[in-house]
Amino acid sequence: MNITALIPARKNSERFPGKNYTSFLDKPLFIHSVDFAKNSDLINEFYVTTNDERIISICQEKSIPYIERPNQYSRATSTNSEYIKHFLDTIALKDDVLPDVLVILQPTDPFRKDYFLKEMIELYFKHTADCVFTVVKCKTKMGCIKEGVFLPSNYKFEQRFQDMDDFYEENGMFYLINVDTFLQRKSMHGKINVPYIIPEIYRNMDIDTELELNIAELIYKRIVLKESLIIDKI
Repeated sequence: MNITALIPARKNSERFPGKNYTSFLDKPLFIHSVDFAKNSDLINEFYVTTNDERIISICQEKSIPYIERPNQYSRATSTNSEYIKHFLDTIALKDDVLPDVLVILQPTDPFRKDYFLKEMIELYFKHTADCVFTVVKCKTKMGCIKEGVFLPSNYKFEQRFQDMDDFYEENGMFYLINVDTFLQRKSMHGKINVPYIIPEIYRNMDIDTELELNIAELIYKRIVLKESLIIDKI
């Protein structure tokens, strides 16, 4: 099975301009996803898709494969499917061969484990899935406000957290997409969409604001790095 990783890194996030090339643990944020793709034995090739001149410059300097994405597919309102379709069209013209599976690696999730992807591939085959994607358990009391009144959505007032049903948040760390299904439906999701549950700590490592970047660095230094050092000593 031919697996290609795609790293979307468009210009100027509305909430955090320059986010994708902001320094995180001493290198640009998007490079963490590049390094994962480069070092994974499960990925055959990878590309960055971007309309950002600075990211293009970094890719050229470091010999990172990239596709220059038109601004029309890089707006805040643009969908994931738009840049994926542009990428596949570009690859088809260039190589005349498309991958079997695309793995989307969002730059906002710099911490990944290779075994996550391995187990997602196993789920992909087990369920003959169109899409396998990461989710995190979300124990949050959520509701909506109508005419100034709060209405619980996933719990009842005074209900204990341990008595609530489990809900899961789509977190965007990995999307494993069947390319044929995508081309038929023009959507990342098909008929069979399988969740892969990752540890809850990763819910706090999705970086979309400067505050979240600082929190993720703190978590890495206090928890992730500490665990890695413990594992290395065993």
